[in-house]
Amino acid sequence: MSLVDGVFTGLVIGTVLSLPAFIAELLHHRENLPLIPDVKEIWGHNVPAGNVLAWSTLLYLLLSSAYGGIYVLVADFLPLTPYSLLSIGVYSSVFLIIFLFIVAPLLGFGFSCRREGRWVWFELLISHLLFALAYFYAATRFVIG
Repeated sequence: MSLVDGVFTGLVIGTVLSLPAFIAELLHHRENLPLIPDVKEIWGHNVPAGNVLAWSTLLYLLLSSAYGGIYVLVADFLPLTPYSLLSIGVYSSVFLIIFLFIVAPLLGFGFSCRREGRWVWFELLISHLLFALAYFYAATRFVIG
């Protein structure tokens, strides 16, 4: 799998997983978007209510692309078989921990995204689980095998 394949695979999976947020927003304005973290504040500046979906989706798609691209770069260095379910699961766990405890505070979302909501960390956990399963399926089904 090339770097471009990894980024594109992550972007496609991120787009598919963000569809419930768009559907919920179209049906009725929701306070909490499903499966993607709500971006209500960036670096101390409030995001207008009408732009929360756009900023949340942008963040999620950037994370999804980074997830796919970085995995391609580190897959061969992991002590597990590249593109195995266990390898992707371990990578996904480390990626989530790094995001929650390093990247999110740097973006102003607070430690484990607490500023964005009380249960955002759990939403991200479920999202990462679904993402890891979809990435494993896509990598083994379409790209590698």
